[in-house]
Amino acid sequence: MNCTDVKYDLLNLLEGDLETSQEVQIREHLSACETCTANYNELQQTLAIIETERTAVLDDDFSASVLEAIKEQNQTVSFTSRMKQVLLYAAVVSIGIFIGSLTANLLVASNDQVSHDPLQELYLDGLKAEPLETFLISN
Repeated sequence: MNCTDVKYDLLNLLEGDLETSQEVQIREHLSACETCTANYNELQQTLAIIETERTAVLDDDFSASVLEAIKEQNQTVSFTSRMKQVLLYAAVVSIGIFIGSLTANLLVASNDQVSHDPLQELYLDGLKAEPLETFLISN
């Protein structure tokens, strides 16, 4: 076996998921290759640490105290964040109203300054005088 093949089977070797023939070949390679042996040892140590951490025992009070602290934090944070949201929404609406009124004033002022063609004015006045249905039927 080469190092690449062994690298992919080290975890299977540690967990005992290999056939006997594969295990023998990998162990022979490990006895001859220092790099793969070092990788095997590191993986073995890592798995041991994970297993140790997995079996940690906590108090019964620990879970309750953590949940209580989370509830307290959520209550204070939620009020503060709600106030921030309300103020943000109010600011956005105020800015929107201001921009809308400013734009409307500019449009009204620009329409007053535009000089229309007299025929166009006559046509537009005629449209205003006719009911919409009559206009649509005639066209």
